[in-house]
Amino acid sequence: MQDGMNQLGARNNVTFDFNVKTHWQPIESQRLQLWASRFGKSEEFMDELGKRHFERAVSASDRATLLAVCAQVDGRALPHNSFQLN
Repeated sequence: MQDGMNQLGARNNVTFDFNVKTHWQPIESQRLQLWASRFGKSEEFMDELGKRHFERAVSASDRATLLAVCAQVDGRALPHNSFQLN
C-alpha cells in the first residue's frame, strides 16, 4: 500500500513520511474537518493537515497540530470554548 501511495505522491511532487504517530480513530480531526466544512474550508483544512502529517511528520492526531491548522486555514486561532474537541 505504501508503495502505491509513494508512486501517486511522486506524480504530484509529494514525498510521504509514514513514520509518524497515528490514531486509528481520529475523532478530533474528523470533528474539525466538519467545522471547516461549515465555512467552506474543508478541502483547505484537509490539504494542510495532510501536508503536515505526511510530508512534515507532524501527527494529525495531536491537538496542537489540529489547532495550528485551524489557525492557518481560518486566519485566527480557534477559540477553545467554540468547539468541543472531547
